[in-house]
Amino acid sequence: MSPKIKANGKLTPLTKERAILRVTFEKVIDEGIDTVERVGNALTAIRDLELYKSTHNTFEDYCFEKWGYKRQYAYRLINASKLKTKMLPMGDIPNERV
Repeated sequence: MSPKIKANGKLTPLTKERAILRVTFEKVIDEGIDTVERVGNALTAIRDLELYKSTHNTFEDYCFEKWGYKRQYAYRLINASKLKTKMLPMGDIPNERV
């Protein structure tokens, strides 16, 4: 049986092609969450342990010259890596429309 999605309150079967698309996109989402977390954690460690100092005077210079990340983007990745951990205690929010 094909996977189903909610559409206007009804469950509707997906075509084979759309089911493949859904699985593909869900894999990207799943891997993306882990990737952002891992990159942010690595940047945090490099910053906090000052591992950039052998090649750069500042963390910001390191991020830009090594990765092409401007300061704001590097810190967004760092903050995003913490988001998953902060959200876990919230748990699932029940859908009142079901």
